[in-house]
Amino acid sequence: MTVDLNPLTQFFKPFALTLVQPPLVFILLAVAGGFRLQRGRKRFGWVLLGMAAAGIWLSGCEGFGLYLGREWLKTPPALGRGETERLRALQAQEGGVAVLVLGGGARQSAPEYQGPSLNEYSLPRLRLGIWLARQIGAPLGFSGGVGWQARDQTSSEGEIARRIAAEEFRHPLSWVEDQSRDTRENARFSVALLRQHQVRTLVLVTHEQHMPRSLRAFRDALADKGAASEITLIPAPAGLRPAERWRLSAWLPSSEGYARVRYVVYEAIALAGAH
Repeated sequence: MTVDLNPLTQFFKPFALTLVQPPLVFILLAVAGGFRLQRGRKRFGWVLLGMAAAGIWLSGCEGFGLYLGREWLKTPPALGRGETERLRALQAQEGGVAVLVLGGGARQSAPEYQGPSLNEYSLPRLRLGIWLARQIGAPLGFSGGVGWQARDQTSSEGEIARRIAAEEFRHPLSWVEDQSRDTRENARFSVALLRQHQVRTLVLVTHEQHMPRSLRAFRDALADKGAASEITLIPAPAGLRPAERWRLSAWLPSSEGYARVRYVVYEAIALAGAH
């Protein structure tokens, strides 16, 4: 994969993504509607303002984020109890099962912990990975280095995850890949380690919105290494919510709703541009 390290590209890429993500894209639509009203095109202006208001409202609804995740990204369901028990039996009988957590970012300075820590995406993934590894009786790995945008980060996600897993969860990691800077590199750099540990069934842990792109990256990496038939991928998404999509609170704007919708839109754009 060729990576563009042009400083202008690295600056404008997140800026451009912000412009097309809600709610800003709908705020711009509202501005356009107001401009049309001033120019005398009242009907069109009111249509734009109505669309903007509806978009801003829905952008903050957790239920809308769940709907977009299912329809756009085809997010997988949680790993069920039956599947967990099957994996546990497989590991006991044949071995070769492993759990791999993909990092989602780190905080270089967390004042409450007097040092670096994993962020709000990486930590729930690590917790789920540890829980699954204990349920299945499988080794646990972690993949995450220093992201492209984390210019001031000196400790990799892998280093931080290794410390947290051992000191706070009392569950040392079996291996850490800490050179990757994005999802494609998570997959590419992990394949050699998976082969080294003789993994034949991989339980992949990341957020549900990030899972479709992660599965594609791992399938591509395995195919590139001629190992597509060697390892079976099993998604174990984190950050799920109950299926009660019609509860009232799910359709009221909230900070969680805005974060979920933005994450879905970001992943949909990234998935579309993955090839």
